[in-house]
Order: sequence, then structure tokens, then C-alpha cells
Amino acid sequence: MKRIISYISFFCLLYLVACEDVNNMHEKYLEEGEVVYTGIIDSLKSYPGNNRVKFTWEVNSDPRITKTVIYWNESKDSSVVAVKRTQPGVMQMETTLNVPEGSYIFRFYTKDNEGHKSVYVEKTVEVYGQKYMDMLHVRSINSSTATSASEVRLNWAAVDDATLQYTVLRYMDYTDPATPVEKQLRIENAETQTVLTGVKLGTPFTTVTYYLPSPEALDEVGITSPEMNFPRYYNLDKTGWTVTATSEELTGEGAVNGRATCILDNNEATFWHSRWNGGNDPLPHILTVDMQKTVYISEIRLARRQGNGDTKLVDFEASTDNVNWSPIGAFTFIAVNGPQTYPVESGYARYLRIIVPDRAPQTSRNASLGELYVIGSTE
Repeated sequence: MKRIISYISFFCLLYLVACEDVNNMHEKYLEEGEVVYTGIIDSLKSYPGNNRVKFTWEVNSDPRITKTVIYWNESKDSSVVAVKRTQPGVMQMETTLNVPEGSYIFRFYTKDNEGHKSVYVEKTVEVYGQKYMDMLHVRSINSSTATSASEVRLNWAAVDDATLQYTVLRYMDYTDPATPVEKQLRIENAETQTVLTGVKLGTPFTTVTYYLPSPEALDEVGITSPEMNFPRYYNLDKTGWTVTATSEELTGEGAVNGRATCILDNNEATFWHSRWNGGNDPLPHILTVDMQKTVYISEIRLARRQGNGDTKLVDFEASTDNVNWSPIGAFTFIAVNGPQTYPVESGYARYLRIIVPDRAPQTSRNASLGELYVIGSTE
């Protein structure tokens, strides 16, 4: 019986303690009031930019909401966006924040005029800036070639970066030399070659390569190249040029080949050959080219007869009057087909001599050449 009385006493005491806790909770609720939340934002999207970020979101139909408050930097920084309703229902919101480059966690709350707020919605954003731009590079130009006195061909490197959007080429157009015009030409990524007309050789140009870090990014960023110059010299037009030779094969190489004029026909498959039918003329063999007017010579490109190695070396001489000659270079061929480039002593000349000399390694009297190109300027 005593044990039963003890159990009853224990449960009575437990009931009294529980009642006291409930009373305390009730009194606390009466003092602090019910916790009230405003509606949470929805459809939050971010658009990172160059030292800024744009946000869009939706505020629901809760009529109590008067603002959205955005916190970042561990709530040290904030921005308030007022909610000004013109009609009931869901409201589209947006704002743009200017922030330095870096990684951020943004928290969005809605609030009313009574101090109530919503549960926050969080968004992590990478804002780009100068550090990002310092890692980028301009689109490369593989080669820049002048094809005439006013035309240049640029060959572009392939694009292998998905964030590279396009390139802008900036230069002066001298189609009307009296009134040159600044031009900006957009170069798409798929374009591998650009031909420019109306340019002035030797003048400067720049490129600006534009990047977009991600499809959601707000701002393109442009990387400007150092100033470059168009080529100053080009492959001179040989129309009207003439050539004579101290030796040429007029019968033994067919109806076309063998003649000195073959080095000026823009066809590397045809060739001049020294005389051999009826006897070989002794070295040296001299071909004299009349370019019809004085030009500036920067370099010479000369092709041997394809598949033939009789000609081992040549000397170049230049003259303005076909009387007084100056040596401008002596060069040895390498065993390849196609033009070989010789950076001669630059200068002005109307006449050019190509001499197959009588010295080693030229041991054969037979000699042949495919095509002559003169790189320079008519100005």
C-alpha cells in the first residue's frame, strides 16, 4: 500500500511541474506575441558583370511586403529595393549592385513596415573584373601580308576558347587619301582570313578581342592588343616587266620553257634554262630585269626549277640606270621547291640582275630558275 501511495505522489508532482511549464510558455507567448513572417521571394536569378551584378526575382502577392533587403559580406553591406505595387498579385523585381570583383553570398529578405521579415533566399555569385581580364589574351594574327599597294591580307589564329565572342579590327581607311576614315571591322570567330582594301601600308592598327565569361554574364569585356603596323612592302606587280639573258635555251625545252621570260610569268612550273642545245654557254649566266620604273626593293623571292638542283647559288645586283650596278646580296639555294626568300640590301632600283656565278658550289654550266618575285614598294 505504501508503494502505491508513493507512485501516486510522484505522478501528481510530475503533473504539477508540467502544468507550470505550460503556464510559463503561455505567458512568454502572451508577452512576445506570435512570430509573423512575410512572403518569401521566388525565381531568384543572378547575372554577374564587370564589377557589378544584376538580380531578378519575384515578390508574391502578400500585400504587407514593402521592400526587399539584400545582404552580403556577412551582412556588413546591404541594399534596399522598395516594393511599390500598382496592382495585386506577383510582382517582378530587379536591381543592379556595383561591387568589386570577387565571390559573394547574397541573402534576400522581404520585409513589411512593422519589422517582420521573410525567411531568406541565398545566392552565390562570382563577380569579374580586372583580375579576370588580366588572364585573357587577344586573338592572334598568324600572318599579315600586303598583296598590293593598298590591300592587306590578315590570317587569323583559330579560336579555341568558348568565352571569346568576336574581335574588332581598328584601322584607318585611305581609299580617299585626302580624307582618311577610321574604320572598325567586326571579325567573327569562324573567319580565318580578312582582306582589307584602301589601307596605307606601314600604318598602325589594333584589335580588341571581346569575351563573355558565361552565358548569364551581364557585360562583355574587351582586351586591346598592342599597336601593330600593316606590312610596309608587298609583292610587286610584274605586268610590263621585261627580261634579257646572256644565255637561254630557245629550242630544246619546248615551246615555252627555257626562255628568260619564264621567270616573270607568275607560273612556278615554267622555267628559264641556260643554253645547252648545240653547246653549253660558260658561266656566269646573267638575267637582267627591267621593272620599267624605279621601285624600292626590300627582299627578293626566287624559285628554282621544280625538282632540279643544277643552280646552287645566285648573286643579286641593282641599278637605277642599267649602267652602274651595286651588289645587294649573294645567296645559296636550299633543296626545296617553291620560292626562297632573300633579305637583300634594301634600296631603290629600276634594274635587277640575277647572276649565276662561276664559283663553288656552282660547278655545272647548266642553270635554271622558276620564278622571280620582288618585295618592295612603288612609293
